[in-house]
Amino acid sequence: MFYMRTIIYKRAIVMMLGLGANQPADAIYPLNIADADGKPMNGDQNYVLHFK
Repeated sequence: MFYMRTIIYKRAIVMMLGLGANQPADAIYPLNIADADGKPMNGDQNYVLHFK
């Protein structure tokens, strides 16, 4: 029972601080530095993302 209390307290601390809340398997951080033509992206253009 002590072990379960420890886990619950740790989870509460993580929830309060927000540290490590995403598991690596759940975290997705997309990175896109070029457009479809291979040119660097910039703020002068409008871009549309398509998720399949």
